Amino acid sequence: MCSNRRALAGRCHPEVSIESSQSGVTQGIQIVKQLRRLDTPLKQDAEIALYLKQFDEAESLYRRMDRPDLATDMRMRLGDWFAVSCTLLDQLCFLTTASVHAPSVD
Repeated sequence: MCSNRRALAGRCHPEVSIESSQSGVTQGIQIVKQLRRLDTPLKQDAEIALYLKQFDEAESLYRRMDRPDLATDMRMRLGDWFAVSCTLLDQLCFLTTASVHAPSVD
């Protein structure tokens, strides 16, 4: 997701005042530290999408990683309870379908 990284870099531009520049640099450093703690590039891209308020993109990245739990957690932090319920229902349907088609152990 290079486009997200470019957009993040585009938001890190010098401001008119020194105070706001220092604040922006501090915030940028904190974001970079947070991204370095993540173990996969997809998680990093999802966090960048969150920072840029691209929530659907972040959810899509979490699902590509097969991590619906992270998508649910993100929606819960946003207070998007409709999306939380839809995600949980999707997981429940998947688990129900998987258990019906699972081979029996005798």
